[in-house]
Amino acid sequence: MGGMERQAMKHMKPMARTGLAVAGAAAAVGVAAGIAARMGARGLRVAAEPLAGDWLDTVKGQHLEILDLVERAEGTKSTATARRTALLGKIKVALTRHAIEEENVLYPLLRLEELAEQAHSLVDDHADVKAILYDLDQIPPDDSRWIERMKTLRRELETHMQLEETDIFPALRLRLTPEEDSRLTVALRREGRLLS
Repeated sequence: MGGMERQAMKHMKPMARTGLAVAGAAAAVGVAAGIAARMGARGLRVAAEPLAGDWLDTVKGQHLEILDLVERAEGTKSTATARRTALLGKIKVALTRHAIEEENVLYPLLRLEELAEQAHSLVDDHADVKAILYDLDQIPPDDSRWIERMKTLRRELETHMQLEETDIFPALRLRLTPEEDSRLTVALRREGRLLS
């Protein structure tokens, strides 16, 4: 906003300024929707990013997305081998992106904030999840063991995600200043964009 625009805003009534802010937010949503329509699901994620919440909201959103994919895979029939294979691929992509963001941004910060033991435990959880994913790749999708391993994956993820969301990440947030918290949001999003 230029100097003249700022001066004009100062002299406007509060309701008019509020109306402009609402119009600006509506325009931003419209732009995001337009980008999403042109680019599909990836576009929606990228377009909505500036409108999303902070780093913890981003992590929680990723957790929900991943668990939704796992639950959809669990709900498949053994004859839906192509669907199972496709869902497993989507799960692996979502988990890889999520793990890279956490392992390159959040877990190092945990170590710096003297929460190294928690960081090590979370990295170990990621290794366990990767082993299950490897196992799922080796089992034919129509084999009854496939669905059992998918259920094991869900249980592992739910335990790990709950620990992050209710214990470890809130403890990390308490150690951060508001400025550090904002910088962490920017760093997490920047790391995610590297993978897009």
